[in-house]
Amino acid sequence: MGVPKIPKAIAKALKDYNNEIEVFSTNSVSGGCINEAFHYVTNKGDFFVKINKSNDAYDMFMAESKGLEEINRAVPDFGPKPIYFDYLNENKKGGAFLITTYIHLTSSSSREIQVELAKRLAKMHTFVPLNLKYGFSVSTMCGSTRQDNFYEESWVEFLKKRRFIPIIHHCISVSSNPKKLKEKGDFLIKNLDILFKDYVPQPGLIHGDLWSGNWGVNSKTGKPVIFDPAVTFGDHEYELGIMRMFGGFGSYFYEEYFKHFPKKKGFEMRMNLYELYHHLNHMHLFGSGYESSAMALLYVINKHIETALNESDYIY
Repeated sequence: MGVPKIPKAIAKALKDYNNEIEVFSTNSVSGGCINEAFHYVTNKGDFFVKINKSNDAYDMFMAESKGLEEINRAVPDFGPKPIYFDYLNENKKGGAFLITTYIHLTSSSSREIQVELAKRLAKMHTFVPLNLKYGFSVSTMCGSTRQDNFYEESWVEFLKKRRFIPIIHHCISVSSNPKKLKEKGDFLIKNLDILFKDYVPQPGLIHGDLWSGNWGVNSKTGKPVIFDPAVTFGDHEYELGIMRMFGGFGSYFYEEYFKHFPKKKGFEMRMNLYELYHHLNHMHLFGSGYESSAMALLYVINKHIETALNESDYIY
């Protein structure tokens, strides 16, 4: 491990942050499936540096930086602190980078950690936007999927326009049966409000991509932290969709979380809806391997909607 050549833009950003900074060493670390990532050791502390050379990299890192700012504003030290993001080159081509504080992570499934994670997440979910609308100031990236976060006053309208219409459109192009997917998707979108008939959503800050690989334990503080966000201000239940899809959150977590947000009528079907979004997103990103699971969830949800439409006491 030595000091390899550091990209000029990153070296300048570190100097702008602290003119006396000296980089002692860098080493490659895990940064997910779409980024290069590095641990920089300096005389002014350790830093985490992400590099991505795609055309969307600047927007992606801007969104991540703003998301981390909001997370730490809602719950101090719940995530890495963003330091700087910019293009890698002056011509604004060739990608971008993000610098954050470095957190040495460890893992834990202990009851204490699971309870603390639930408490912190519940607190974050009560952090509301000043305009009391659903959305966020910039588009975010869930994996490499750009998510429009243009503000809506209605959560159902936000889900329709900013999540399900775009992702179903993306998936049609890779579907083995695009006609069926479009038909089932159109039916869902047309009748989405039925899933919220007896439930009043409340806007709060959500991470947006909180699977088991996007949280850990700060080895110095012993406290859980979250990272790689795709934040928006949305209903807290939305967060649980991807958490259920991939697992990694134990019974102690849910026991504590539901003390803060007790389950309301229709919870399980809304969970199916939110999990469906991430199956569709994985279908879009990784191909038809996720099509059968997405269609199975879509079938269950639409069947529930059809039943509700046929109930005599339901006014549509």
